[in-house]
Amino acid sequence: LEDHEIAKLLDDLENEFKINLDKYKYTGRFSEANQNLYRDKNLYFLKKLNFYIKNNKALNCKHLTLIDYAIFPFIRQFRNVDQDWFDKLNLNFLSKWINQIIDSEDFSSIMKKFKKWEPNDIPIHTNFE
Repeated sequence: LEDHEIAKLLDDLENEFKINLDKYKYTGRFSEANQNLYRDKNLYFLKKLNFYIKNNKALNCKHLTLIDYAIFPFIRQFRNVDQDWFDKLNLNFLSKWINQIIDSEDFSSIMKKFKKWEPNDIPIHTNFE
């Protein structure tokens, strides 16, 4: 992708996709929200990503880069609202891309699952260094 295409992709993510994602994912927060309407408004963006990934194994080249990691969390959130519906879109390249990231050691190292903390549990301390 050229620099202007990356800038456009990030602008569309921020100013369209994310807004529609919120109205799709959190319909209770928006009085006018029609969940399927806002879901469907994001199809163009998903198809564009699928097209870019079809030409590579990632958005911008043959390997994952910062642009992939910047966009991935939003696509994962979108998919997680209704994964069955998402899978039926047959956006095969996008689905492989998502799974490639989810199945990576990098992802599993930052997305550790912990038991829900209860008041009688020992405190959990996190070192961010």
